[in-house]
Amino acid sequence: MSARLLQLPTGGSIGMTTLGDPAAEFSVLLCHPAPGAAGFDPDPVVTAERSARLLSADRPGYGASDPQESALADPHLAELAVLDELSSAGSRVGAVVGWGFGGLVALSLAAARPDVVERVALVQTPAPGSRLYDVVARRARAWSLQHRDPLLARASLLGGTGIRALSLLGASPEDEALRLPGLAERCERMLADAVGVGEAGLAFDRRAQHRRHWPDVARAVQVPVLALYGRRDPRLDARDPRWFVRHLDRVQVEVVDEAGPLAIASEWARILDFVRGRARDA
Repeated sequence: MSARLLQLPTGGSIGMTTLGDPAAEFSVLLCHPAPGAAGFDPDPVVTAERSARLLSADRPGYGASDPQESALADPHLAELAVLDELSSAGSRVGAVVGWGFGGLVALSLAAARPDVVERVALVQTPAPGSRLYDVVARRARAWSLQHRDPLLARASLLGGTGIRALSLLGASPEDEALRLPGLAERCERMLADAVGVGEAGLAFDRRAQHRRHWPDVARAVQVPVLALYGRRDPRLDARDPRWFVRHLDRVQVEVVDEAGPLAIASEWARILDFVRGRARDA
């Protein structure tokens, strides 16, 4: 793994992480959920088997990225900075995968950089405007306080009000995907990195969600899109993939019966196989 900071022309810095084979035949940009952070690999074994280079960026206020207080800041400046940095260096990323809210980020990138992004995969992404985004944000803020305050964490544990980190991703300790070696630890580390400096990342994502007219964003996306869902995630229903079918020109919906909230990991091979399509030579 390699990690570095990208300096933004407008000030501040963005944390960027690269995983997998640095000489891999194609690269994928993974947009993390809210809350989330860079440096997460859904399944390192599959990433290696598919010879993929996996890039990710901390959105402002998460992980190593500086908070952005300005309401005028581009809602997806972190991921755009990664794409532009690689393009200026003569490299490129042809495929973007978004997990949860990261799926909306991925669509925004495809709309903003049609000359770069060739395929998009959305994984467990609620429809824009879904109340699930606000529900998760409220729980994440409560968990963030609990996580950073040992006394509060102990009191919540004793009082039975403690929030499990994995529940922010919709997962329970019984989730079958957690049988994948190290997945629980990777998810928990990502969430801990996300709120290590407070709740600025959640606030930034909340502004980003409400600043975009998502039907217009979707209509601007002309590349193939996979919208993948695990049927065992009770938080999502048929209205979520239906929104993307209505608004995207080239979308393929897959609902995996045996998958749940952590479909990003259990179906990682399926996701990479889709984005390898036109991105194979990237």
